[in-house]
Amino acid sequence: KGLLLGIWDGGHVLAEHREFTGRVRIGDSSSPTSDDHATHVAGTLIASGLSFDARGMAYEANLSSYDWDADVTEMEREARNGLLLSNHSYGEIAGWYYGDLEDTGMDQWYWLGDPTISRTEDHVFGRYGEYAFLYDGVAYSHPHYLPVVAAGNDRGEPYGLVTSYRGLDAQGNWQTYDVTSRPPPDGGTDGFDTIAGSATAKNILTVGSVGLDRNGNPVPSSFSSYGPTDDGRIKPDIVGYGERVYSTRSLSSDSYGTKSGTSMATPNITGSLLLLQQYHFLLTGRYMTAASLKGLVLHTARDLDTPGPDYKTGWGLLDMETAARVLSDVRANPLAVLESELADGERFSRTATVSAGGPVRVTLSWTDPAKRQNSAILDDPTPQLVNDLDVRLVNQRTGDVYRPYTLDPRNPSQPASVGDNTVDPIEQIFLPDAPAGSYSIEVTHKGRLAGNIPQPFSLIVTGATDATLPVIVFQSGTEASVDEVKVQWQTSIERSPGQFRIERIAVTIDPRGNTVLSAPEVVARIATEGTPQEGRSYEFSDERLLAGKYLHRIYYESPEIQYLAAEVETQVLPPSELGVLYSYPNP
Repeated sequence: KGLLLGIWDGGHVLAEHREFTGRVRIGDSSSPTSDDHATHVAGTLIASGLSFDARGMAYEANLSSYDWDADVTEMEREARNGLLLSNHSYGEIAGWYYGDLEDTGMDQWYWLGDPTISRTEDHVFGRYGEYAFLYDGVAYSHPHYLPVVAAGNDRGEPYGLVTSYRGLDAQGNWQTYDVTSRPPPDGGTDGFDTIAGSATAKNILTVGSVGLDRNGNPVPSSFSSYGPTDDGRIKPDIVGYGERVYSTRSLSSDSYGTKSGTSMATPNITGSLLLLQQYHFLLTGRYMTAASLKGLVLHTARDLDTPGPDYKTGWGLLDMETAARVLSDVRANPLAVLESELADGERFSRTATVSAGGPVRVTLSWTDPAKRQNSAILDDPTPQLVNDLDVRLVNQRTGDVYRPYTLDPRNPSQPASVGDNTVDPIEQIFLPDAPAGSYSIEVTHKGRLAGNIPQPFSLIVTGATDATLPVIVFQSGTEASVDEVKVQWQTSIERSPGQFRIERIAVTIDPRGNTVLSAPEVVARIATEGTPQEGRSYEFSDERLLAGKYLHRIYYESPEIQYLAAEVETQVLPPSELGVLYSYPNP
């Protein structure tokens, strides 16, 4: 509630649809009529649920609607104004396409490949082209902004009987060709290398589609495009449900219908991610960077197909519950979602404890500078990373070094292995049964960082906790009077100086019976004593409070780290008696 999503599409959303109730703002004026595709996508994002089956993911959010003309310029403006997420259920046409590209009034099959480069494959598939470069540039300039882009529906095209088709000749002119000269379907026999345009960008979230098999298990949709990119990066990043999705239509203000495609899977992801941003804000008083959000959802995705990432379903199916549970740990475990930066030539290291043998997962994510790609050749393997960061997990007792997943683009159907990932701006280490003990998480980089500018990065860690918390609060409590709460806490260890940040959160119940937390309000900052290995007692009085329930969260923060040290809940009761004071005699 109160948060904003962006949508760019083939036209504008029908803002007057009853499911949107004044929550859609038209951002440009170039499309006077509403678009059915955009309206359907918007419903999956924010529909209120008057028709319950059509309720959107973020069903009380607001939406800025644009057509796709000048999308990069408009994205830049919205991101500068604080937009966190935007949905892009469209992309560059490549390979086979059914439509009317010549305005003849008749739809037919086209093959869009450049015959001077290849007569069997459109070189646009997998290429890091101009759209990818521009999208990456906007994301890099605005670290909290994450565009979410459909992977495309190209795999296996053309469908059905094709007797002839239109294609370009060596001079770039349209010609009619007989079916005997027809290039192979997009992706050939295995379907790989069918993602194009902005969906190949590094700093976005690319979404594929899944449906359900006869046993109710998620499987890749027959149309959903597969990776890899030409340089071998993992695409799509994640998948969502995109088959026969029921949502709003633009035929009237109360019309609904079903559509299928990665266009439908993408808003399923985008709207959900806004909820994670809101939850993180309620927990911490700030929003995650896009690198943290992307890393979190890929870290917690439900693995599909082969173990580890793959070029069909990426890191897997979005798992909102697991992602939210990881977020719930950020208040007590700084490693759950840790945001930092790496200077040129620097090594980042943090000690982590695995208290009991079990699975440990470490994900490194960063927003990489854009890299302009001018080559127009088929399947250029040149890595598009500018800053190549690396994560390693080291067992401090044995010295064993654990490395992240890698994939082989030359053998795209092969399962992931482990090694040195030199292409992806996200790396993940997974130990299914890590021995208990102390580990070192290390982040380094290859070569020189671009422009000698420090590279921000995010770590997502589950199965291990920070071993060196500088201050530990072992006891806390409150005393409440009529309009005051006295917050008290004691530390057992203080290893370094810093400060406590005390936040107050009002707790209410909405008409639906849901517990609602207000936005955190910082009510005090108190410096720590910082005496090595010695505990202290602290106290703060929060005054002039109305009757009600409150959470007080005590964060420790320093330039290097911040985390929730304690949380206490208090009920401020109304006065037990009311009295009337008379002035007598009067006058």
